[in-house]
Amino acid sequence: FPKLLAGPIERAKPFLEQLAAPIRLDPQLVASGLQLMLWGLIKKTVIADNLAEFVNNAFLTPAFQSPVTLLVAVYLYAFQIYCDFSGYSDIAIGSARVLGIQLMNNFKRPYLAKSVAEFWSQRWHISLSRWFRDYLYIPLGGNRVPWWRVQLNLLIVFLVSGLWHGANWTFVIWGGLNGLYQIVFRLLQAGWDRLKVPVRPPSWLSGFLNTLITFHLITLSWVFFRASSVQEAWTILTRISGSFQRLPMLLSVYNWSSQLRLLFAMIAVLLLVEIWDEQRPVRAWLARQPAVIRWGVYYGAIALLLTLGKWGFEEFVYMQF
Repeated sequence: FPKLLAGPIERAKPFLEQLAAPIRLDPQLVASGLQLMLWGLIKKTVIADNLAEFVNNAFLTPAFQSPVTLLVAVYLYAFQIYCDFSGYSDIAIGSARVLGIQLMNNFKRPYLAKSVAEFWSQRWHISLSRWFRDYLYIPLGGNRVPWWRVQLNLLIVFLVSGLWHGANWTFVIWGGLNGLYQIVFRLLQAGWDRLKVPVRPPSWLSGFLNTLITFHLITLSWVFFRASSVQEAWTILTRISGSFQRLPMLLSVYNWSSQLRLLFAMIAVLLLVEIWDEQRPVRAWLARQPAVIRWGVYYGAIALLLTLGKWGFEEFVYMQF
């Protein structure tokens, strides 16, 4: 059955126990697996691969692109890599589930995370994060060592994570940035707690701001992950940052094509589904609906695949690692 090394990365004991168990056809698992596969195919072929066309063109020659094009490409890549990798995981988990094998969830709406620590430990590539926790962070001492060693352990884990993706300085910087984010956040959190401010912002406002800040920090680090060299990443960041004062004017005269508007509409729908799923699981809601609504959703999803899906356009991003 389809289980690949990029994830979910399963532990041997529960995984082998399932392989040893008798094969049985469970209609609920089949239905759930097909739903996951359908959603994964939409994320990959409809969203990720349509985003990839714009992103690839922008990152190919960043020195010759406008600052707005580069800025848009940076944002689009954040959603491309998420939909590409989580779509792959959904297809792998779903197709295994159809055959009676339960694999762990590998993504949990990562761009709704309220901190970089939450993003990596609880929401993005969860199986790999747990692997690094159990086989690197804890053997290094985890959080059972002096404060400065805990921060060093975190940084080492993320630097190794960067090297795991490839022997390139771009990946090292990407990993180092995410490690530094967590160290700085811990320092700020400790200072904020010591201040004991009597009046604090409403929880919904602080949660929204934390999510917004976390998303932009992660998106910034994705520039190094996507760029082919440190020089290329630096070119992108300097061209964008050097145009901040003129950005409102540049945005107003930019050519917002119908293709770009469609891409942003796809992202908006994705975020709405994710926010809904965070509050109340969408598949559980769908299971309670009449057959006409359920099958209307299924046929609508298939229509999207047929009309907007780019088949064979781009291989899965994580197949290169």
